[in-house]
Amino acid sequence: MAEGERTAKMDLMRSEPMQLARVIIPMESAHRVISYLGELGLFQFKDLNMEKSPFQRTYATQIKRCGEMARKLRFFKEQMYKAGLLSSTNSTYGSPITLDELEVKLGELEAELVEMNANSEKLQRAYNELLEYKLVLKKAGEFFNSAQRNATAQQREQEHSRVERSLDSPLLLEQEMTTDSSKQVKLGYVSGLVPRDKSIAFERILFRATRGNVFLKQESIEEPVIDPVSGQKVEKNVFVIFHSGERAKSKVLKICDAFGANRYPFTDDIGRQHQMITEAGEFFNSAQRNATAQQREQEQSRVERSIDSPLLLEQEMTTDSSKQVKLGYVSGLVPRDKSIAFERILFRATRGNVFLKQESIEEPVIDPVSGQKVEKNVFIIFHSGERAKSKVLKICDAFGANRYPFTDDIGRQHQMITEVTGKLSELKTTIDVGEHHWGSVVRAISHQYEPWNNLVKREKSIYHTLNMLSFDVTKKCLVAEGWCPVFATSQFQKALWQATIDSNSQVGAIFEVLNSKESPPTYFRTNKFTSAFQGIVDAYGVAKYQEANPGVYTVVTFPFLFAVMFGDWGHGICLFLATLFLILREKTYSSQKLGDIMEMAFGGRYVIIMMSIFSIYTGFIYNEFFSMPYEIFGPSAYACRDPSCSEATTIGLIKVRDTYPFGVDPVWHGTRSELPFLNSLKMKMSILLGVAQMNLGIIMSYFNAKFFQNDIDIWYQFVPQIIFLNSLFGYLSLLIIVKWVTGSQADLYHVMIYMFLSPMDDLEDNQLFMGQKYLQLLLLALALVAVPWMLIPKPFLLKKQHEERHQGEAYEPLGDVDDNLEPESNHGSIGGHEEFQFSEILVHQLIHTIEFVLGSVSNTASYLRLWALSLAHSELSSVFYEKVLLLSWGYDSVVILIIGVIVFIFATVGVLLVMETLSAFLHALRLHWVEFQNKFYVGDGYSFCPFSLALIGDDEE
Repeated sequence: MAEGERTAKMDLMRSEPMQLARVIIPMESAHRVISYLGELGLFQFKDLNMEKSPFQRTYATQIKRCGEMARKLRFFKEQMYKAGLLSSTNSTYGSPITLDELEVKLGELEAELVEMNANSEKLQRAYNELLEYKLVLKKAGEFFNSAQRNATAQQREQEHSRVERSLDSPLLLEQEMTTDSSKQVKLGYVSGLVPRDKSIAFERILFRATRGNVFLKQESIEEPVIDPVSGQKVEKNVFVIFHSGERAKSKVLKICDAFGANRYPFTDDIGRQHQMITEAGEFFNSAQRNATAQQREQEQSRVERSIDSPLLLEQEMTTDSSKQVKLGYVSGLVPRDKSIAFERILFRATRGNVFLKQESIEEPVIDPVSGQKVEKNVFIIFHSGERAKSKVLKICDAFGANRYPFTDDIGRQHQMITEVTGKLSELKTTIDVGEHHWGSVVRAISHQYEPWNNLVKREKSIYHTLNMLSFDVTKKCLVAEGWCPVFATSQFQKALWQATIDSNSQVGAIFEVLNSKESPPTYFRTNKFTSAFQGIVDAYGVAKYQEANPGVYTVVTFPFLFAVMFGDWGHGICLFLATLFLILREKTYSSQKLGDIMEMAFGGRYVIIMMSIFSIYTGFIYNEFFSMPYEIFGPSAYACRDPSCSEATTIGLIKVRDTYPFGVDPVWHGTRSELPFLNSLKMKMSILLGVAQMNLGIIMSYFNAKFFQNDIDIWYQFVPQIIFLNSLFGYLSLLIIVKWVTGSQADLYHVMIYMFLSPMDDLEDNQLFMGQKYLQLLLLALALVAVPWMLIPKPFLLKKQHEERHQGEAYEPLGDVDDNLEPESNHGSIGGHEEFQFSEILVHQLIHTIEFVLGSVSNTASYLRLWALSLAHSELSSVFYEKVLLLSWGYDSVVILIIGVIVFIFATVGVLLVMETLSAFLHALRLHWVEFQNKFYVGDGYSFCPFSLALIGDDEE
């Protein structure tokens, strides 16, 4: 009967009685026993294999298997997210499956999915490569077609007319890679001589200034020549610079002038070359002969060129035929955001000896490597020689440019486009079939994911718990030890009996209670309402085993002290409605992953709703609704004596009705005496609340001492503390109440100060009642006596108690030693220890006494924060109402009114409902943790953490 009453009682005042139990489990039923105890969730196992590493324990192999299966399930979850499936909505629980069967099934499904993903990735990559290849064929083909048409037209024009070309007429034609004839560009050139020692710098500056959009050729002269300007012999190089456009020409001319390069006119006509005195003629002789030979070769044979054969030929400007070089080209796609850097690095690495043409693609394409859509440009790079080709290929690889083969044969281009289009169609069909099969497999997995995942987590936690048990090879059994509540003893025995039957074990598990002096864990049975308040207490420190729990009083005192600082029933209603929304949707939000701030607000929803309810209550007391008073409980008790009195003063008011029934009379608001009146009211109320809560804390220390049967703490800690506190601040609270009741004009500051400075003087006008002087003398004497009462006796009594216990133990037989599970009665006592340090006890008591005496003053002053924050909240609310809302209401403009309302709403929500709420919450937390709990709460316990299968989270591994 007593046990059943204890089970239904659910007392939060003290933690549940705990017992240390031992369970002897046969090997054949060990797994099922741990499983049933985990379902019960009321047994905290002790690790009996602390000296062993995780890899040395008995069930390390099984845990490794579960970890591998968990990895496969995570892989399946990624595939489900990829397919847009949610396991929680699609899960179906079919027939039970064992862990071994699940391991085989997961391995097969993983291998199948991995193979399908690999094949799909290869096919998708091939598809994307062919798609890019098709774009390269189209864009680069347009360039070559345009170049061929322009070359044909140029050749026909030269055959019809061989006229003398001007100095600025182009020798070579660079065709734009487009079919638009208006975009064709002709190359001009500048020739001359530059000093050889400046030639390298000349080349670098030239290509940096034009960003590589020129072509420079230099040839050294064997003997020094006399410079026309300086008249001295100088070693020089002959140069020819090919450029495109007037802007480039202007830059080239300026650079030539800067480097002292002498420019000379030149023509590519061979007949005119003999008449011009310059070494540059050698370049054009070679170019003319090579161009004639190339034209004759093209007319004789039109064969298919390979990908690496040159489309254009750059002729060395020399008569030496061995120095003729053919241009190769590289084509492909480069990401558009890298194209500028790609161009710069390309021309710097090759020193401008390449020609780059890029063309943007309208729509993003899927990159074959990353599988993501990327905006790209088609490019073609013309180079000369293997060394330049090697650099070009390395730069392409560095920038992630995908290269593709290409031919300049138009007929072959159309054939390749047709072949690529056919392959794309075939690959698309194959990819669609593969994705359909992959989707069906993933959907089948999603239906069973939740039960599989729960089974793996369940088995892993069971084997992890089994590793905490001691393994006896000879007895073929496992031994478990741990803490459990006393009320659950019958439930444990029933679970062990059921596990023995279900596992067909010949021997049942044995449950026995052990005697121990080890401090048990602290366990409070809470619900979703009380758990948040208990969490506030536990954040300071977990209660010592069975000491008084401040969480019981925190349920009421915490929201009330918050409301004293936050009192406004308009703001309280807003806070209440927001929290009520969270409570009504708690089933939805509890199954979702919320953000950090939202998760904190949702976890404390019942604390916040209590805070809002008490805020509405104190708001009615203060009579403030967004700082405005309302005559809710009837009209004001005061009215003007005659029409001439001002509403801004209370001098002309008389009492015409009964006292306002509840809260502050609305007539106080808006008067000049409002602030002094409310300051006095809230300050005195803060002192009363603070002294009351501190007295409650000291009374709780009495109940702790009585529960642990510690008479020393009752007579030498509780009694002097209650006397000292109430002799000073209890008396102050009495004076406040008497002054309120009698309406006396006595100055309480004067009374309390001269109670210490001049206790024998008469009180005169500050006397509130008969015999006040003698009462003050008595209270002052009691306060002075209480200090040595706390300080001196307790250390000597503890020493005497220790000596008596130590002396008695010398004559006690071993069998009479009481080893019952019993916590230490006093956290300050070290009875039972091998050595008693009297000096440490004395110093500890001295510190404790000084802390209490000084703390009584500082703690009382700390409660004045209730007055300060209440005043700040009221004044801020009044400022927002008067300076924002009313000010905007005074204008005739609708726009100003709307802006004012918006600013008022944001200021109210952001400052008063968020920042002020957080501020008042933190101050209320401080008052409970320091001013209240330090009077009685030890908080050096540890939480009860049972093995529970129901508490296995989604992220637990």
